[in-house]
Amino acid sequence: MGDELGFDIKLTTYVAPHSFAAILVRSGAPMKFASQSLGHQSITTTEKYFAGFDPNAQAEYAKALTNF
Repeated sequence: MGDELGFDIKLTTYVAPHSFAAILVRSGAPMKFASQSLGHQSITTTEKYFAGFDPNAQAEYAKALTNF
C-alpha cells in the first residue's frame, strides 16, 4: 500500500503508533495524553518516538530563535 501511495518508507505495524503519537502531539495534545493513549507505562517510552525532529521542523524552530 505504501508503494502505491508513493511513500519513501516501508509501512509496517510499527509505523502506526508512531504516526498516531506524532499526529496527536503536533495537533497540540499533551505528550502525556499520547503516552496514555498508546498504553505506555512510562512517558519516556513515548518521548523516544520524538527523539529526532524532521529537518523542516528544525529549520522552522531555528528561524523562530532569530525572529524577535
